[in-house]
Amino acid sequence: MDRSTARVIIFAGLLAAISSAVLGWLWFGWSPFDTDTGSYLFQAKLFARGLLSVPAPDDLGLIPSGSFNAVHGKWYAKSAWGNALALTAGVLVHAPWLVPAVETGLALIVLCVFVERVFNRETAFVTAALLLISPAMVGVGATWASEATSRLALAVYLLGLADVVAAWQRRESPTVVDGLMLGGGLGFALCIRPLTALAFALPGAAFCGWALASARPSVPQIVRPMATAGAAFTVFVASLLAYNAVLTGHALTFTQNAEQTLNGLGFGPRGDGYDVPDFHPAAYTPRIAISRTFRHTLPAVSFAALGWGYYRPDLFNPVGAALESAVGGLSLTSQARSDWVMLVVRGASNGPGRVTLDSRHFGALESWGSVVLDRRDGTADLRLRIASAPEGYRAFVSAPNDSEWRAVGTIPWRLDEPIDVGPFASRVSARDPLSVTYRNFVVAKSDAGDLKSDGFAAGPGAWWRWSREPIEWGGASPGVRVVSNVHHSLHTDELQPALLGEYVNRLVQPTSGSTFDVAVDVSADWRPGDRLPWLRAAPLLLVPLLVVVALTDRWRNPYDWLLAGCIVASLIGFGLFFFEGSTLGRTPTHSRYHNEATVLAILPLVARGLVAVLRRVRDRHSRPLRFALLAAAALLCLNTVASFAAIGRDYRNWNDVFQQLPRLVSQSGVHHAVVFLPNSHAAPIGDYPFEPLDRADIVYYRFGAFPEWGLMERPLRDVYPAYFQGRRAFLYEHEELRELDVGR
Repeated sequence: MDRSTARVIIFAGLLAAISSAVLGWLWFGWSPFDTDTGSYLFQAKLFARGLLSVPAPDDLGLIPSGSFNAVHGKWYAKSAWGNALALTAGVLVHAPWLVPAVETGLALIVLCVFVERVFNRETAFVTAALLLISPAMVGVGATWASEATSRLALAVYLLGLADVVAAWQRRESPTVVDGLMLGGGLGFALCIRPLTALAFALPGAAFCGWALASARPSVPQIVRPMATAGAAFTVFVASLLAYNAVLTGHALTFTQNAEQTLNGLGFGPRGDGYDVPDFHPAAYTPRIAISRTFRHTLPAVSFAALGWGYYRPDLFNPVGAALESAVGGLSLTSQARSDWVMLVVRGASNGPGRVTLDSRHFGALESWGSVVLDRRDGTADLRLRIASAPEGYRAFVSAPNDSEWRAVGTIPWRLDEPIDVGPFASRVSARDPLSVTYRNFVVAKSDAGDLKSDGFAAGPGAWWRWSREPIEWGGASPGVRVVSNVHHSLHTDELQPALLGEYVNRLVQPTSGSTFDVAVDVSADWRPGDRLPWLRAAPLLLVPLLVVVALTDRWRNPYDWLLAGCIVASLIGFGLFFFEGSTLGRTPTHSRYHNEATVLAILPLVARGLVAVLRRVRDRHSRPLRFALLAAAALLCLNTVASFAAIGRDYRNWNDVFQQLPRLVSQSGVHHAVVFLPNSHAAPIGDYPFEPLDRADIVYYRFGAFPEWGLMERPLRDVYPAYFQGRRAFLYEHEELRELDVGR
């Protein structure tokens, strides 16, 4: 490689690192944004203290999320050790965000060196340009995800493999460095993401076999690099097995599913959680795997690769299939417990709607009735009513100007008072935005006299308060209109019904009474907010088409097939895993399982395809064709910018537990406190266990009925004196931090 080429590639790597760091600041504030990235930071902090684990607490409410193991006396992150070790360097300099950014820049440099050596300089430059605009590259580099570390290790592996094969083809002996890159890169990748490493190892082994058969190197030329590679690989394998043995008690029991035994490869009952009697996960089947690959994985990977086209999870559902989500309705929520009753307008993505009566009582979810709506156009104008009596609740629905009520259902028990009463709007992941407008809230009866009617003539009256104030709302002449955009994209009603009462925008007023009768007029619109989705999705075909061009071009070489093999192996390998994020959203994190294949294999092949197309255009000397290609390139660049904007919006509103709660705690100046999180699947990383529980400054505690995570309903009056006596206590609920009176 000449100096000018090296300078261009190094400059591109520097830009990639800077872009990742800037996006990490804009999107996440240089902090963890989900349970996985939080667990990597946790383990990195342990490594920085020279620890593999800490003693597990007796109460799993002190554990931040299911991304940890803490059952047999040891508390540690359940992922393999590789990414946490990389983040340790950042922890030691108090800048963990720097690690994935630097790794992204280095991965670009190493990959482009590989591409230049096995293809040519032109392809390397195009690859660098594509990587710089790729959401899969810089978007994931902005997170603290393990893929940033894994793809750097695998890029080193690919470069080592190319150097070894090139030496054999020259009838020379590969260097020790070549062998170390080959074995060390693959070995380290195995300690980060084992299945991904295997997906790259198998095509690499086949490629080595082809190289041996075609180049016919001498025995010394084979033994020296393979012995070096084998030694380096063995060191990493031994370290991984030792890590497993220390933490799980058996070298071949991986930390990933040591406790969560149903969180593994294969078909049958699969899910996240401990295998307890109350945990009943769904069965994962080959049919689901195949359908998911074509309907979700491939389109999502294409979208993440370059941001070309458009993707949403339900876009390629079979004709007639639909996702149903809660749109809005009328809610009753107990202030004393996390129980609720909701009269819910539900809308399907293909238009139909219905009204259901749902509840959560002592952790049990139940539906008490359903009324199908007459309209099927994705809109509804209704009156909703809930009548409360000492014996329970009755729910009704009617047309706006109809005096006749249709019964939806009856609930034979009551919530604990006091109760928050009012309308709500939900949030969905697959369609945005949805719109709900409330008019004429009528209180026909209130034995306590503390509920007030409101015509919403100028918006809500002063006696209302928001619980989880929506991103966008305003007056609607008269009325209150809520526009719900993408938010909490992994945790919506359509995915986890238990969280319906948690992740909604509620406009409430409290009552201490047991008898009341309230109604509200609701206008709902859940029609897809996107226009011409199929036309917008058409550019998704460009990425696979360019890969096909690369594989069928007369200038192709064996490395094209090596990269194609890595793509296929990744699709097959993760097709055996029950979870696939692309069924839930459109960000690069949702397609992260295939991130290494996207960055290291798909994008170089797309670059090969583009070079082949440009070569043919140059040969034709057609000015109109060149102008057409320039116009197409400009439109695709605009498409990429729009995709980054959409991805950024999703990321910034990912999870308030990680993105808002720590900021609220910091801004409030709270110290020596415990923050309780009811019915939360996750909590931020606090000062415990890095400081003893009695000396830790901020401690987070989850509670609620989640038996699959070892959490049971437990009154705070029992928890507080057991662990937190003398601390200030706060409750974080509905994006609000409220201090509790604990009588310290």
